[in-house]
Amino acid sequence: MNQILKLVDYRGELGRLAYFSRSIYRIPLMIAVIAINFGLNLLIGYPPSVELFQTSLSDPLVTVMSLVFFLPLTIRRANDAGISFWWVIIFEILYLVLEPSEEMVSYGIYTLLVTIPYLVWCLIIVFKPGKALREHRRSNAT
Repeated sequence: MNQILKLVDYRGELGRLAYFSRSIYRIPLMIAVIAINFGLNLLIGYPPSVELFQTSLSDPLVTVMSLVFFLPLTIRRANDAGISFWWVIIFEILYLVLEPSEEMVSYGIYTLLVTIPYLVWCLIIVFKPGKALREHRRSNAT
């Protein structure tokens, strides 16, 4: 039970390397959730197809579980990088905006307003130095 609570703990800080490694550890959990969702759709009676797998990825169960697994990590990483909690919330809401099909006119607007800012956010959260690096630089400067 303690391991499960540790999985969703959002308190504290998390360095870049720990953020990356813990994200890698959670990927098999997400693959299991996607497989379970795909299996449940097959049990309901949907025929197996690529379209069913793609809709499984955007299913609410998969979305909620991805937030449960990855949101605490992002919050802890933002704490370490000195980024406000509200920026995490804004970009996670932005991530939840449904993507239009490529044939629609709004696809370009979606790319400009959602995809590019979310990509920039991911790069900032991964590459912005945290407190450990700042303290190391301060100790070397004196």
